[in-house]
Amino acid sequence: FTYSGSRTLLRMMWFMDFLAYLFTEIVDSTEKMSKCCKKAYDKSLAPHHPFVVKTAAQAAWLAAPGRDKFYNVCFGKILEEKKIVS
Repeated sequence: FTYSGSRTLLRMMWFMDFLAYLFTEIVDSTEKMSKCCKKAYDKSLAPHHPFVVKTAAQAAWLAAPGRDKFYNVCFGKILEEKKIVS
């Protein structure tokens, strides 16, 4: 397979949209991470995927970590420093 640069750029833009929607959902809601991931996927990537990929994605969201785990992975050292300081 050879993909053009423009196709790769388009896919990267779709992924960046997914990340933007995901972080917006995480900040604005108190729902489980799996729900946030599903909502972000439905808004950004689902329109570009066939049924089989959408079905696999639905199964993947069930394996999404909880918020605590997500925050620890992303901001572990910062959170530890804040606990020590406060």
